[in-house]
Amino acid sequence: PKSLFIGGLLGMLIGLSILLVVIQLYSDLDAINSSDESLLSSDFLVINKQVTLLDLSAAFSSSFSPEEVQNVDKQDFVKDYGVFVSNQFKVSALMDAGDNTPSFYTELFFEAVDDRFLDVDTNNWLWDESKGFIPIIVPRYYLTLYNFGFAESQKLPKISEGLLTASSFDVYIHTSQGKVKFQAGIAGLSDRLNSILVPMDFMNWANAKYGNGKEDEVNRIVLKTEKRGSVDLTTFLEENFYQTEKENKTNSKIAAITHFTMLALGVFGAIIIVLAMMVFILSYQLILTKSTPTIISLLSIGVPRKQPLIIHSLILIICTIMISIVSFLVLLLIKYLYTQVLASYGFNIDGGIRIEVVLFAIGFCLLSFLISYVFLKHRISRLFERL
Repeated sequence: PKSLFIGGLLGMLIGLSILLVVIQLYSDLDAINSSDESLLSSDFLVINKQVTLLDLSAAFSSSFSPEEVQNVDKQDFVKDYGVFVSNQFKVSALMDAGDNTPSFYTELFFEAVDDRFLDVDTNNWLWDESKGFIPIIVPRYYLTLYNFGFAESQKLPKISEGLLTASSFDVYIHTSQGKVKFQAGIAGLSDRLNSILVPMDFMNWANAKYGNGKEDEVNRIVLKTEKRGSVDLTTFLEENFYQTEKENKTNSKIAAITHFTMLALGVFGAIIIVLAMMVFILSYQLILTKSTPTIISLLSIGVPRKQPLIIHSLILIICTIMISIVSFLVLLLIKYLYTQVLASYGFNIDGGIRIEVVLFAIGFCLLSFLISYVFLKHRISRLFERL
């Protein structure tokens, strides 16, 4: 009986430790996932249709229909969405050589999206027709490609972010009557949207004045999604043959796998606790059976009938508290270890114990004591009935 009793206590200790660690780790990962350091999923992603050989036919289009846009919007994992508007005119840019900047000429494309999807300061993000100045946002990745790809290979000077945003250049819109010149400058660098962006006001004005007069087609959609990765997101993209950056789909899968792993560990810990409690109750039943002569002797000398119940209840309380204390020590050790690992990857988390963990431990103590007490009272009552 003693070995069964100790085994039951160890099983409850292991099961409770697993559950506390799972709850703590899940809460910490959720906190990271809700912060700007989120690894498991992305707040924003841009989707487009896959381009196939069928797109060479006029019967197929790579743009989204209004019905398809509405279908995207009604998905549960989509919190908000916006469509990209493209230029309907030919555009190019020219910069003369300066002291620290090379000269360049290139043909461009422009896109515009609602300001709420931007990740740069929009104080200078204004279009004023009277000034004729076009603020432009470019991906930070473009600057990296130039500095460490093109500039290196061509032995050209590198360009810093400060120098780039302080520079201005000429933008030309090509029309049937000739070229129209505008001044332009870099208003910011985006880590979120991989496009050359201009204000929506400018795009609407320029398309109306210089465009081909056709209705804007929606070729790309930016989605604001739930922080937590969703299998539904990946499934939706695959079923509709939509594409996005592979990292976003991978992040969603990683998040889903992480949540499933946490759930599986939680279920595993709960099963261990249930089995351990059954062993604990069985062992205690054997202990009570072996203690029957002692209990009878105590009653025969005038010990109150409630005394055995009180004594064994105190034993249960002590065992439950000790299990909880040791489980918290195990939790603190494991939390310290995974905190160090996460910190090495740049993810900083709070060093304290989550309130959910404390509440769960209290609930476990109360529930396990209540179950054990009910069983104990029932066994002692049956013992008294035989006296």
